[in-house]
Amino acid sequence: MDKEIEYIDAGKIPQERLDSMAGTLVEAVRRAFEDPAFAARFEAWKAAREKAAQAS
Repeated sequence: MDKEIEYIDAGKIPQERLDSMAGTLVEAVRRAFEDPAFAARFEAWKAAREKAAQAS
């Protein structure tokens, strides 16, 4: 059975709701980077991306 894709019109989301969602996201990212293993994986990913960009 095929499902229809529903899209959200971001322009209809009230600013206070956007601010709340952004704050939640920022807090989650901050907490993730408190984990040294996560931060190390990110730095490895970033270095590999930078190396690939220099190679092209």
